[in-house]
Amino acid sequence: MRKRIKRREEHAEQEEQQEEEERHEEEERRKRRRRMRSEERRGGEILGRGRKRRGKEKKKEGKEEEERRRRGEGEVRRRRRRRRK
Repeated sequence: MRKRIKRREEHAEQEEQQEEEERHEEEERRKRRRRMRSEERRGGEILGRGRKRRGKEKKKEGKEEEERRRRGEGEVRRRRRRRRK
């Protein structure tokens, strides 16, 4: 009698776990689809989690570019300087 009850409880728990996993997978699929659609709208450009950092990098690159223009440096010179660092 007890074994039968225990078996039913275990089975119910397993079903709940499976349903939870399926829900989670479905959510992940939805997120992935949404991400793909938004990427298509942006023209394939991926702006994921590092969006803020990318903004900072662009700002830094812009400042470097401006500084180079002031000094009249070329692209080749900049590359050499980076290798030394």
